[in-house]
Amino acid sequence: MTTLQNLSPHCRLLALVAFWVLSALPQLSAQNPKQLIADACENELHQRKQNALWMSQVERRIAGHEYREEEIDTVDGPVHHLLSVDGHEPSTSERKQDDDQIRDLKENPKARLMLRRNREAQEKKVDDLLRVIPAIFLFEGQGKQGDFERLAFVPNPHTNPRPTRRWHFTR
Repeated sequence: MTTLQNLSPHCRLLALVAFWVLSALPQLSAQNPKQLIADACENELHQRKQNALWMSQVERRIAGHEYREEEIDTVDGPVHHLLSVDGHEPSTSERKQDDDQIRDLKENPKARLMLRRNREAQEKKVDDLLRVIPAIFLFEGQGKQGDFERLAFVPNPHTNPRPTRRWHFTR
C-alpha cells in the first residue's frame, strides 16, 4: 500500500492537487516559491473554467482487489467503465453490473442530476483548495532535480484554520 493510499481522503486530495500543481510548473525563473505556487494555482483555476472534457485510465485498490477503469468526463460528471479486476477481464456479473450503472445514468435524469450535483460540490472543494494553498503552506526551493525545480512545503503556522470541517468525497 502506498503512502498516498494511507492518507485520509481530504489529505489525499491535497497531496494530489499539490503534486498536480507542482508537476505542471514550468522551470523556475527568479520567482520565489510562494509566488510560483500562487501563480500555478491561479493558472489552474483559470484552466478549470474552460470546462474541457477528458478521458483517462485509473486504478483503484479496494479490499485487496485492483480495479482498472476508464474514466470519461461528461458534462454531468465522470463516468467509469470497468476494464479489469485484478488484471483479468471482468466476470459476466461484474460486466453486467457496470453496464447497468452506465445504462442507469443514460436513461435516468435523476441519476445524472445527482452525478452533476456531486461534481459541482467536488469542483467547488477543489477550487477552494486551490485558492488557499498559497496561504496555508510555506514553500521553500530546494534546488534543481534534473530539469525540475524541487520545492518543499509545510503547514503555515500563522494560518488560523477555520473550525474543523469534514470533507466528504464521492466518486
